[in-house]
Amino acid sequence: MKTIYKTDRLLLKKLKPGDAHFIFELVNSPGWIKFIGDRNIKTMEDAGKYIRRILSDGLIHYWVVYLQEPQMAIGLITFIKRSYLDHSDIGFAFLPAHAKQGYAFEAAYAVYLN
Repeated sequence: MKTIYKTDRLLLKKLKPGDAHFIFELVNSPGWIKFIGDRNIKTMEDAGKYIRRILSDGLIHYWVVYLQEPQMAIGLITFIKRSYLDHSDIGFAFLPAHAKQGYAFEAAYAVYLN
C-alpha cells in the first residue's frame, strides 16, 4: 500500500510518530469514544505508545486524512486485516467539525482504488 494518496479535496499520509498531537485529539473526541471506544490515551506519551503499537503491526494500516486547503489533519482511514475476515476491514474517524461531509468515502475510495 502506498504511503500517500491524493484526491480533489484530501491528502492522505501514512500515520507516523509525529502525529501524536492529532491522535490524542481524535481518540478523545466524543465520536471516537462513543463508536470506537475509550483507548485510555490521557497523555501525549500514551498517544505515542498507541502510534508505535499500530506501526509495529503489519496487518494494520492507518492514514491521517488532511484537507488540501488549508492543509490540516481532519481524520483517519484504517485498513485492518482481521483473522476472521477474508479482506481488510475499512474504518474511519473524523473530528466532529469534519464529519458528514463525504470525506470518509472519498479517502477510503482513494486507498481502495490504488
